[in-house]
Amino acid sequence: MKLEKSRNKTMKWISIISGAVSTLVALFIFAFLVDKKVPLISGDKAAFVILFIFGFSMCALAGIRDGENFQQMPTSIMIPLMVLGALVVLLFIVTLIGIKVPLISGYRRAFIAMATIIASKWISSIRTT
Repeated sequence: MKLEKSRNKTMKWISIISGAVSTLVALFIFAFLVDKKVPLISGDKAAFVILFIFGFSMCALAGIRDGENFQQMPTSIMIPLMVLGALVVLLFIVTLIGIKVPLISGYRRAFIAMATIIASKWISSIRTT
């Protein structure tokens, strides 16, 4: 009983933190796209790396939050989410190495592509919870 109460409290905090990180990421993406200066972000490459870190943390928090329901998630939703996550990692590595990808030239366009993928994963995961 005490363990269950503690677990519920932990899950509540993880949900709150997950929502806060998601809001922070949305504000960060908006600020970057309208060319607002963000403290400690010196350019497009730094913003790209920070977005990857934010996206990775959102994915980890969602995994912790939804861990028990993972088995219940339909395969038709789970597989595309996994593919999109792998695509983000691949985009990150390819962009940092400097391999040219069609339609993505530079860190700004890579940022926009990654933000689009992260947003689609976020929207898809909300619909399933």
